Amino acid sequence: MRLCLILVMLNGFFFWNMPDTWAEDKLPSESTKEQEWLQLALQAQKQIAQPKSLVEAKSTVTKLAMSFSQTNFQEKKYSLGVISVLSNTILEMDEQLNQALIDPEGLAERARKLVYSFDVLVHKNQPLWRNAEPELQRYVSGIKQSNQEQRQEDLQEAVRQFQKSFDLVRPAILISKSPAILQKVDSMLAFLSKNKNFSENETIIQLLEQLIPKIFHGSDQDVMKLLKPTVQMPMPMVIIWLLSTILIVLSYFLWKKYEGTKAGTT
Repeated sequence: MRLCLILVMLNGFFFWNMPDTWAEDKLPSESTKEQEWLQLALQAQKQIAQPKSLVEAKSTVTKLAMSFSQTNFQEKKYSLGVISVLSNTILEMDEQLNQALIDPEGLAERARKLVYSFDVLVHKNQPLWRNAEPELQRYVSGIKQSNQEQRQEDLQEAVRQFQKSFDLVRPAILISKSPAILQKVDSMLAFLSKNKNFSENETIIQLLEQLIPKIFHGSDQDVMKLLKPTVQMPMPMVIIWLLSTILIVLSYFLWKKYEGTKAGTT
């Protein structure tokens, strides 16, 4: 089933480059495509809530994949990045539905991600993915508290929980916002998960607190303006890195000089 869906998606990429005349007799009205995808995603989400309807959910996801692959993406003018992220959400949902042991929580999360991803194509002003803001803010509060109490393991777990929740809205953000925003958030989370200096973490956490509302309600310009003093290594780390680099370079040249002197005396 997964292989079938992958082939369907590849067919969609090939179809994206076809001349419009090839597509005229194969496509339904393009003006209703996004509504169709969203309705199928919502239908699948409803079906997985009933264990006896999982077979129907698989059929619904297959219909979504087929409809998506048969779309004239050249006319839609979606970027390859958008097409790829939407394809992946369908494949992830299919993978969850075809596991030997169904994970209800994981399945519900993938269905939610699927709905968020296709809803943003239809409801650009009031998309459903904005409903995830309170949840993310709650996880940021957990990150902040763990850092204040200087509990490294709890901090790492709080960051993982945030990442897990953020992953559900990632495709919607990629579709509706600049990809650079996701890169900035990822770099902040990577820093927090590895850095053991709690005082340095405070700056990043404060920035993350301010960033979430901007991502959900502001423009790209609002977000990037906030990030202009971008996520950087704190100054002590920069100094250590520079000194280490200089030391390595000097050691290398001193060793080369010693080897040359040694060779000249033999």
